[in-house]
Amino acid sequence: MSTLFSRRRLMAALPLCLAMPMACASARALNQRYTVQALPLDEESSARIAAMAGDFVAGNSFPLDGDSEAGLTAMLWDQHHFHYRRPFGNLNNGIWGVNTFGTSVGHCGLPDVQGLHAVSIPLDGPAEVLLPRDIDTQFSNAVGINDAGVAVGHYQPRNDWRQMGFRWVGGVHQLLPVPNPDCVNTPAGINAKGTIAGSLHFTVDNQSIFHAYVCRGDELTLLPCDPGYRAFAAAINDRGWVVGHQYPDSGTDQAPLLWRPRAGGAYEHRRLPNPPGAHVSIPNAIGADGAVVGRAIYRWNTDPALERAWLWRRGELLVLDDVVGALPEGWHVTDAKAIDAKGRIGVKLGRYKPDGRSLFTPAVLHPIAA
Repeated sequence: MSTLFSRRRLMAALPLCLAMPMACASARALNQRYTVQALPLDEESSARIAAMAGDFVAGNSFPLDGDSEAGLTAMLWDQHHFHYRRPFGNLNNGIWGVNTFGTSVGHCGLPDVQGLHAVSIPLDGPAEVLLPRDIDTQFSNAVGINDAGVAVGHYQPRNDWRQMGFRWVGGVHQLLPVPNPDCVNTPAGINAKGTIAGSLHFTVDNQSIFHAYVCRGDELTLLPCDPGYRAFAAAINDRGWVVGHQYPDSGTDQAPLLWRPRAGGAYEHRRLPNPPGAHVSIPNAIGADGAVVGRAIYRWNTDPALERAWLWRRGELLVLDDVVGALPEGWHVTDAKAIDAKGRIGVKLGRYKPDGRSLFTPAVLHPIAA
């Protein structure tokens, strides 16, 4: 069976099985179920979702054939009309954030300009470069934008190992504060209030420090983690809750973390559970109500199909394969990349073939009302 036929079969089969629950779902999992809406995509590409807001789903496609055109192609789907577009044509580019107005942010190559550059792309209008032209960079990238139009990202100056976090407000570039000038600062996202979450790497007394952080204006707060661990932020919601992960200075005991603000501006943290049997669990996004989505990896098993998307909400952890309508044979929900204010989850559906090849396609899971 060809990979192209496999996608056509998936797209044809999904509308027929949206209401067919899987018999293996646990009793607890029956508290929440989802239908599956595969997003339209040409048959020469695979794609992954990066962000969701309002009716918009932002992501990136890449060719099925590894020998064809290299690089990503930015994609933007409108869930209301279920169509998609390529904002830049076929240039090497990517989208990593979107707001409810359909303005997306990411990076792209510019004609006659070396490197990749952070850009903002209005729904109807030309792309805007998000750094002053006089900043000489090896690359720059934008990862998030809120409905006020404030974008956040990072750049690396030419011939410099550091990475600088920045916010872009009304056409003005603002460098984010850091605890040490020799620092790598990689923001992960921004919420409606303009609070930024990200990760820092710097050195103190010849010791490497890795910290997740939040930034409110010019106030930087380092987020706590377990002793002997390094922490990284992945996303922030409008309540100021941050999700990310930590792993030890030595070893691979990676664990999802949730940080919540306390009185006085401090943050508390808690570990989230891994799905049973998973070696690594990676959170990707956090919803308005604190729901977290991510991906589990069952690393010690040689079967590459053993990557599964998960959802954590109100103390309950669900593997999404268990709570969706039945998928065609061989297909699984392998990664959850985004969750919006309505609880819809942007996921990657994957099918692995015996010859080692794989096929991925983007989809949105819609919660079924109880």
